[in-house]
Amino acid sequence: DETSTAQEIDERLRVLARLRAGWDRLIGFCGHAVKRSGIPLLLGYDGFRHYVEERLGLPARAVEQRVALEKRLWDSPALQEARRQGVSYEKLRMLARLPETDIASWIPRALEATCIALKREVEGEHERQMRARQRMLVPLPRRAAVLLAAAIEAVRGRFGRVLSTGTCL
Repeated sequence: DETSTAQEIDERLRVLARLRAGWDRLIGFCGHAVKRSGIPLLLGYDGFRHYVEERLGLPARAVEQRVALEKRLWDSPALQEARRQGVSYEKLRMLARLPETDIASWIPRALEATCIALKREVEGEHERQMRARQRMLVPLPRRAAVLLAAAIEAVRGRFGRVLSTGTCL
């Protein structure tokens, strides 16, 4: 509307942003229930992703992320507390990557940090823990991970004994 002031537009955007924040939670909760119920298959869809894209007209990945967070929230009292204290959806997703025992100590930082700063800190903490355990985690697309696992098993089969992953590589 050409007659709206900047303050009115800002106020309207803030209202819409608050509504959207509630939708993230509701989509996660309902999506989790629908996924567990098997409803998409009963309705004739190929699966949950197909149902979300065709029936709801939403991006499947975005809904699946919300469903995964909701599932983690159901199992995590610390994440539930973070939500109660007002930690945003995106920040909850980052905290969900941490071990349950560490989440409570991160809540104050999550409340004050920007999303990008919190993401960097959580990723840094995760990398420190991996280095301390002398482990390496490499995110891969599922197809690449399956191919890599098959290659490692083929090498182990060829030698007839269990070899470390590093040796197989």
